[in-house]
Amino acid sequence: MEPSVELNRRTAIKLGAALAAASAAGAALPAQTATPATQVLARTVGNPPLPPLGVIALNRLAFGPRPGDAKTSLEALNGFGADDDARLQNWVDDQLNPAGIADVECEGLLAAANLATLGKTLTQAWNDHYKNINGNYDIRIRPFEEARLAAFIRATASRRQLSEVLSDFWFNHFNVAGLDYGGISATFAHYVHQVIRPHILGNFRQMLEAVAKSPAMQFYLDNNSSQGSNFNENYARELCELHTLGAENYYGVRDPFNDPLPKIAFTLPAANLPIYDDAHWSGFTKPTQISEGYIDNDVYEIARCLTGWRVNDDRTWYEGITNTGEFQYFDGWHDRAQKLVLGVGFSPNSGSNMVDGLKALDLVAFHPRTANFICRKLVRRLVNDDPPQSLVESAAAVFIAHRTAPDQIKHVVRHIVLSTEFKTTWGQKAKRPFDLIISALRAANQPFTLNFGVENQMGNFFWTYQALGQPLFERRPPDGFSDKRESWLGTNTQVRAWTLINYIIEGFNWAFPNLKPDLLSQNNGNTPAAITDFWINRILGRPMHPTANRDILMGIMQGWTADPEWMGETPVYGPNAVMTSEAIANRLPRMVALLLMSPDFLYK
Repeated sequence: MEPSVELNRRTAIKLGAALAAASAAGAALPAQTATPATQVLARTVGNPPLPPLGVIALNRLAFGPRPGDAKTSLEALNGFGADDDARLQNWVDDQLNPAGIADVECEGLLAAANLATLGKTLTQAWNDHYKNINGNYDIRIRPFEEARLAAFIRATASRRQLSEVLSDFWFNHFNVAGLDYGGISATFAHYVHQVIRPHILGNFRQMLEAVAKSPAMQFYLDNNSSQGSNFNENYARELCELHTLGAENYYGVRDPFNDPLPKIAFTLPAANLPIYDDAHWSGFTKPTQISEGYIDNDVYEIARCLTGWRVNDDRTWYEGITNTGEFQYFDGWHDRAQKLVLGVGFSPNSGSNMVDGLKALDLVAFHPRTANFICRKLVRRLVNDDPPQSLVESAAAVFIAHRTAPDQIKHVVRHIVLSTEFKTTWGQKAKRPFDLIISALRAANQPFTLNFGVENQMGNFFWTYQALGQPLFERRPPDGFSDKRESWLGTNTQVRAWTLINYIIEGFNWAFPNLKPDLLSQNNGNTPAAITDFWINRILGRPMHPTANRDILMGIMQGWTADPEWMGETPVYGPNAVMTSEAIANRLPRMVALLLMSPDFLYK
């Protein structure tokens, strides 16, 4: 009988360390990252050889390739054209038209997951999960839990992979902590599915306003309580710092009258375009110049502009408040005095029709520096942790040129991902925990099949996953999870990721056996060398770097034991010896698990 060679946690760590060390041997550290805190972590990424373009595309524009899939496998992508450029362009254009991609498997998994809240209107969600629950915590957080589960299902199984990558990007950009407050968790599915997702390829100005009016953001950054002279600056500050201009354009505390910022040229869109109605500028002179950045006073002035923007919640002692959970402009709370926003004066007005707030959103959304900030973040997500300035600037030009287009963001994304910089950059990004676990499931061709009908499995999975440091939709600070590799290559994150990958591949019964992939049915080959090479190509689409890592993987198939001193054990099989079916069944999961733990699998 074939002896067990269980890849236990201790052995996995030793093997993973061996792979990391082998990878580090030839990897030079960039000078800017060579600090004591990052040397050991950064060297696991290094500067690997440029892989085929399909590998680059599916690891940065998707959550990794899914073998056998008709849209998102390497084989499928290679069928999109006669050469690399044609294949990438055709595949990207296909992904940028998600409505044209049939997503039957994903829709079936969502239907089977017992999700009851995703399709509810805002008022239905408010009534069912906030207003009428008698303090029941489980009912209140159900929309949050369902949105989280749906995100895992879609990221793993959807053929609309670029849409899932961008949904993740834009949620992080407009981050809300899903469990931060009752009104947030109760309306969280609405925020994800009716505020963020419909705009991921749409128009930035429209998305910005939808976010500003959403109950989730209103509660999260306290604009729901902002009134008159007692305005709350939280949302206005993050609107400037995180959502539009960026901290890179913050000039601190200055007197806007005695020490104003320099002005730059500025124009607003023409009137009455399909996606932009400028009625709120009626009676006002449109500005032709604007401050080059923002200062603290701008934050306060924007906060004043947005007083009265609130949720129609349970404070029914105010006239006109009916507790529907919907956005409401409450005129009695608005500060009607004159204002100065980014060097543009707002004359006193009655505040009717939310004109101050709408004008403030225009100024930050259409500001030229906002285009640069948004595009820098997109390039960082899709190309390189250190975004090439030339690509940022050319993408910003596209952002501005299409600022009134209903598909503005689609144009910007297409420009970025068809660029030379995208095609010639590899290994400058690493997978975050969410990316890593989703891509591991996809590589093993295992959909995310957990659902609300098996509560203990749900709890076990998310409890284990959250230890990796990226609990989906739960980041408390408003900046969202980091997109830089240095944030995710720490020892604790990697060891916990290895543990979770091992749990999935082994299908431990006490955890979540429904996620165990059927690797044997996908296997091809019957010798250690053939099996190892098959899976390296199937999962990575390229040789390992350095090639010595292949020998470590092949050693698992040859018969190295799980003993902590496994180095130097005599293999049971030679590299080209035919293995028994029992030996393959016993060793294949351990080898695949280790491959998914390798530095090669972290590259993006």
